[in-house]
Parts: sequence; C-alpha cells; structure tokens
Amino acid sequence: MPERSVPPRLLVVATDANTTAQICETGEASGFTTLVLNRDDALAQTYAEFCPHAIVIDIAKPGERGFDVLSFLYTQRSAARVIVLSGMQDFYLKMAEHLGTALALNIVAVLPKPFLATSLEQVLSTTLRTLPSISLRQSAG
Repeated sequence: MPERSVPPRLLVVATDANTTAQICETGEASGFTTLVLNRDDALAQTYAEFCPHAIVIDIAKPGERGFDVLSFLYTQRSAARVIVLSGMQDFYLKMAEHLGTALALNIVAVLPKPFLATSLEQVLSTTLRTLPSISLRQSAG
C-alpha cells in the first residue's frame, strides 16, 4: 500500500469576509488546505467531515460564538492546534486563551485584529512544523 502525504487542514471559524480571505490566503501559502465556517449550526458536521489539524477562531462577540467553539472542541477532545483572533479588547483574547488552556485545548497563539499577515504566517509555519506526520494510506488498485 503506497503512502501519500495529504495537506494539513485549517478550519477558519469567522464571519468577516476580509478576515477570512486573509486567513485563507495565508493558510494556503503556508501549505494548508483551508475551509471557512461562518454558520454556527454547521460546526459539528463540518468539524467531523473536515477533521482539521488547526483551527483559527475569530471571537466575534463577547460570550458568544468563539467561546462556544472552544467548548465544542473540548467536548470533541480535539487535538487540533487553535489560533484565537479578536478585534475586541485584549481582555477577551486573554479570557479565550485561559479558557482554552483550562479545557486542555492546544492554544498555539492569540492574535489581536487587525493582525499582520506575517504574524499569522509565522504562527501557521510553526504549527505546521509541530504537526505529527500526516499521511493517508491508499490501497493499490
């Protein structure tokens, strides 16, 4: 059975079109296959089908969306690397980081918005290097 590498998957949980475009462009340039999720009701199905290696979460509103995603990842015992973004006060970034850590999630970065593409690229490159070997076994013929 030959082994073939598959690109790591990056799930982007955000609603702002400019933010998602920048994240996807940076993610793809870093070697990830990206998928944008902008509907709360599709999280469970999308997570199960896409099986992300890394997730970028934009904490859109205090107490909503992003924090719910962190809780969901906990219930799934997710091993995905998590990057949290927010354009709100630093308090919300710190709260998300502390919550993610308390839930034993793999929080690799918290970035304030607006963020520099180079900052995200650096985080994604480091994340990519720390992922376990990703391969897909495919049966011959």
